[in-house]
Amino acid sequence: VSANGNVAQPYRRYTMKKIAETTVNVSNRVLTVKIYDNRREWNEYVVRLFCNGTENKDASHHTDDRDDAFSTSISMLRFAAL
Repeated sequence: VSANGNVAQPYRRYTMKKIAETTVNVSNRVLTVKIYDNRREWNEYVVRLFCNGTENKDASHHTDDRDDAFSTSISMLRFAAL
């Protein structure tokens, strides 16, 4: 309870919902692209690239268009496989 009588609310942790995942093996590397639906909180889809299970923090894409998220995920895999 704060000084003004307000009761502190517990922190609401929202986790994005994963809607797709694609994994390929290229030259002893495991490349994975995951697409998350984050429309509830930010009205966006998030595409993330993982190499051998570790997220590449420099390779993420945020968009409000579902088709763009899926086409970008394919492009991310193709580029990472080079």
